[in-house]
Amino acid sequence: MRRLVAAALLLWGCGDGAPPPGSPARVQAILEEGLTSPSAEVRAATLNLLGLSGAADRLPAVEAAASDPDALVRLAALGARARLAPAPAADDAARRFAGADRSERRHLLGLAAQLRTGPVAEAIRDAATRDPEPGDRRALARLAAGLEPAAARRLLQPLLAEADTETRLEAARMLFAAGFADALPWLFAELTDVAAERRAAAASLLGEVGERTAVPALLRAAEDPEGIVAAMAAISLCRLGHDPACGRIVKMARSRDASLLRPALAALVALGDGAARAALAEAVTDPDAGVRAAVAQALLTSDDAATRALAEPLLRDAEPGPRAAAATALVRDGHEAARDAIREAFGRGDPFLRRQLVEALAATYRRRPGPGLAKALRAAWDPAVVGEPQAATRSEDVALRALALQALLEAGAPEARRDAAAAALADAVPELRYLAARAITAGDAPDPGAPLDEATTDPVPSVRLAAAAACLRHPRRSPGG
Repeated sequence: MRRLVAAALLLWGCGDGAPPPGSPARVQAILEEGLTSPSAEVRAATLNLLGLSGAADRLPAVEAAASDPDALVRLAALGARARLAPAPAADDAARRFAGADRSERRHLLGLAAQLRTGPVAEAIRDAATRDPEPGDRRALARLAAGLEPAAARRLLQPLLAEADTETRLEAARMLFAAGFADALPWLFAELTDVAAERRAAAASLLGEVGERTAVPALLRAAEDPEGIVAAMAAISLCRLGHDPACGRIVKMARSRDASLLRPALAALVALGDGAARAALAEAVTDPDAGVRAAVAQALLTSDDAATRALAEPLLRDAEPGPRAAAATALVRDGHEAARDAIREAFGRGDPFLRRQLVEALAATYRRRPGPGLAKALRAAWDPAVVGEPQAATRSEDVALRALALQALLEAGAPEARRDAAAAALADAVPELRYLAARAITAGDAPDPGAPLDEATTDPVPSVRLAAAAACLRHPRRSPGG
């Protein structure tokens, strides 16, 4: 019956009695349609959106879905309850994890990562700590980011004894991030392991976390017979201020071995002194286009405009790869030539180059949002500059446009996020309209007003559903209100 009522409301003509766009009656009808859909995927998607909306008055509908015959829907109901009523959902989460198969465990660990803190995230972490599967333990190390330092330490310390190397490395990294040196003895032991890749990983991490007491051990590792181990030790020593090691890094910056070149360039950018900048300037003129592109990509990470300016000669490079990488590094500084190079890269037929460019722009914008980067990202999902007109609907271009749009929706000034949401809700591609509506639902993008109301009449059901959930976060007293 609920489904029939919802369908009747939505199909109720266009006369004066039809629920207006964005109105509570239309929103209710759309959500009822989603909750009573014969498709388990649609029911689960509706519950996920209800949870993101934060609309506590929808809790009864969410709790009713906990007894759905489909496991996917029940998991979605748990996720929604975790956001709307976390304390009562915690015990259920622990029980579900204890009896879950591998797929459900991954889903629950993903939920804990999204929530970061709170009773449900803690219940899942506690349950996973008692589970012996290495995959779960690796996920646990990453989940420590949402904990208070003391709680993170209790979670991470046991993981240093895990058999899986990646789990131990992640636990060590997170312990240092939380301000604890518990991982030092293990890392020093790893520097003498029989496996070269483990020695190299330990040497790299000691420099990454800035552990100055590691200098004597790293000096020994810098003499390792395995080149990759010696190189990682030298890079870490340079990062820790050991000048003789920095001379080795300058030589490594001329390497054609990507495993040495990229870490060496990153270390030089981080060092930023005269010798390092001279080496970077020399690498900009390297005859190998791959090296020149790698230099520009390393310069992209610098927060110093003068260091980034070393990439300027590459804006005139003969190869498109270095030009695009340099443009990405410089566009945040307002270089018109950088914007021209980005437009050119978007218009080229090379999907790999476009993907590299958009990924770099999005990552940089999330770290340091600014108007120059915002304009470049806006261009990345504007059909007029992606390439030929039909390029905007090709699957690979839709994915890149979505990547650019998501960065604009989730970072930067509220006005910029609202403008991006309003423009995306009018886009020809349904995936982008859905992405914008979902960002508004989650509170990442502000309410754009009338464009959101109109989205509740979208011809694509998933977009209508996300728009209706967004209206729950931003209740309407009247259309457009």
